[in-house]
Amino acid sequence: MICFPGKSRWRPAKRIHKKELQNYLMQYESRCVTVTERIKNEGGRSPVTGRYLIYDGPSGIEGCLYYTAGGFVYPVFPEGALPDRLGLRNALSSLGPRLFCVMGTQRDVMNMEAVFSRPPVTCVSYYLMERQLPVAASHRPVDGAVRTRRAELSDAESIYPIQRLYELEEVLIDPAQFDPDVCMKQLRVSLKKQAVYIATTHAGIVAKAQTNARGFGWDQIGGVFTRESFRSRGIGKLVMRALLSETDREERRTSLFVKTHNAPALRMYRTLQYTTTDEFRITYYQNV
Repeated sequence: MICFPGKSRWRPAKRIHKKELQNYLMQYESRCVTVTERIKNEGGRSPVTGRYLIYDGPSGIEGCLYYTAGGFVYPVFPEGALPDRLGLRNALSSLGPRLFCVMGTQRDVMNMEAVFSRPPVTCVSYYLMERQLPVAASHRPVDGAVRTRRAELSDAESIYPIQRLYELEEVLIDPAQFDPDVCMKQLRVSLKKQAVYIATTHAGIVAKAQTNARGFGWDQIGGVFTRESFRSRGIGKLVMRALLSETDREERRTSLFVKTHNAPALRMYRTLQYTTTDEFRITYYQNV
């Protein structure tokens, strides 16, 4: 363990902190796969100064905040406890005023809301769910013509319409902010780097599910969506089982967050052996 001399404080992570930072985050990986994926993909490179703020206490890292230039903030605090709130506020002030959203467990996000002292535009509540057991054999949906497969980069144009619907219905707070070029760009990145599965019928692609982040031992599931006219047929569960068959083979555990009011999704995930482990929250701000 790396010990830091002098007074405990928040400061940007540097190369010498990387292993210790990874070890700290691994304790909480199921709830911060978005962050551990970035650490994993950096390989031998050191974290960019200011991208990770760490709280270096007497026994090493005792808190972490991932922060991007675009204003995306992901706090990972031990058991929801925020060390040195004033020190973190001062450290963040040097990174500029841009702030788009804060994402993480409800405890961590609410702590950050107090740090920023800025009224949010809106807050969305979720349940964090985790799955560690292999899924049981599945039953086919009523429509026997449904097929599932892993998507390839060449499928991007075909997947785009359902990805667009997903973002408009599940992701964007203001649908007017939808950008087709950004949507397609991010979709292509997912097809290159993530496990994306689709369900098809005579009508084309009717459902999808994918990993959004792949950390060291955990994958974060996201982008799960079924076209409205094909819902309540078991197709969403079918495409999820296809995706989970891959994560099971690789012996990877999976987590996801689902809106608290989405009863059908909650029922589906529970039948896939997911259990609710925490409360999750995304707070959106006016991007200034």
